[in-house]
Amino acid sequence: MAALPPGRFGLPYLGETLDFFGNPYRFLKQRYDRYGPVFQTGLLGMKTIMLLNAEAQRQVLATNASNFTARDGYKNVEAFLSHSLALTDGDQHSRQRRLLAPAFHGRNMPVYLSTMERIIDAQLATWGTSGQKAFYPEMRQVAFTLASTLLLGFEPGADYDRFIHIWETFSKGFYGLLHIRGPFTAWGRSLIAQQQLEPMIRKIIAERRANPRDDVMGLLLAARDANGEELSDEELIDQVKLMIFAGYDTTVGTLSWILVELLRRPDLLERARAEVITGDPAAPLTYEQLRQMPFMDAVIKETLRLHPQAALMARGVRETFEFGGYSIPHGYVVMLSPILTHRMPDYFADPDTFDPDRFLAPRDEDAKTPYAWIGFGSGPRICVGESVARLEIKAFFTQLMRRFDVQLLPDQQFDPLYVPLSRPKSDVRISYQAR
Repeated sequence: MAALPPGRFGLPYLGETLDFFGNPYRFLKQRYDRYGPVFQTGLLGMKTIMLLNAEAQRQVLATNASNFTARDGYKNVEAFLSHSLALTDGDQHSRQRRLLAPAFHGRNMPVYLSTMERIIDAQLATWGTSGQKAFYPEMRQVAFTLASTLLLGFEPGADYDRFIHIWETFSKGFYGLLHIRGPFTAWGRSLIAQQQLEPMIRKIIAERRANPRDDVMGLLLAARDANGEELSDEELIDQVKLMIFAGYDTTVGTLSWILVELLRRPDLLERARAEVITGDPAAPLTYEQLRQMPFMDAVIKETLRLHPQAALMARGVRETFEFGGYSIPHGYVVMLSPILTHRMPDYFADPDTFDPDRFLAPRDEDAKTPYAWIGFGSGPRICVGESVARLEIKAFFTQLMRRFDVQLLPDQQFDPLYVPLSRPKSDVRISYQAR
């Protein structure tokens, strides 16, 4: 039988958690250089094996996906998302995915786009003709309004203000290291906030069952599986929490990185601007218009290559298997790390350079090694809301470019923060002038 991979677990329970969260990329790169693409460590009490290359991503996410469980990989968020798509496995996961899929079908995108455009335009209208903004917090406000409006029908007002206040407390504890109940830890405060959030979401579900609407929640409520069964209230509540979390900070982080990267490369910014500003700049956006933006699609892919929103993808191991000449035992957790694999020169030329053309013909670097790029995940667990995320990013960027000339303000730190999700260290302070 093959041996366990090299490495060490570190301190009791904590393992090497503090070193990892201090700088995940540095942690992984140092150990990759020492041990190669397979090594063991200890994170949050879990015996963990890192698998760091494209073949590992293919095995875990696609070829051998049934041997890995999400629930055992993400025990740290089980208290918050137990019934959600993120933590279900096997038949339950497949059933939930089929029930959620209609809400993200292309035929619904034009309706969602009209809501996006209305909210984005209203926010940009508050900017005036010139000034300065901290883009990251500004975009967080827009993205949360979009997520809560599309999912729950919330509009800015007293209920919305209370919801976002509770949500901020709730989301901050997802990755708390101390799992102690009570108001003295971030994790404990999240549990308290969850007890306030869930009755609000449950009330909305009841109201919408009585008065259906043609939006995301309406489609989720109308969905039925092969046996004619619908999503339970518990499933709906956790799906809502997951989709707000996944469609909120992930979109904000990606759009912030897009702005940073393009504003540091005026040549690329002008190519992007030329693609998104076509025809009458005052005309409403159309779904077909946003779909036909190959350069912006490449910009999004390159941004997610350098700055993937998930630093890690974790799975529990069902049955012992071998990889890279080592034995990976049942009961361990395996982790993939796009932040390292996406920067491997074996797969991407000059990998630390922001270069969207690598995703366009004739280069098509991602096609040369399948699973080297997993910006939205891959396999049976690929992000179900990918189409909405792309639409939102393009809609905001297009409206921003239509209205303003934008520059980065000096003296900012753009070092990446990886946890809980990728974002620049700076709030991305910009100056802008109406076009």
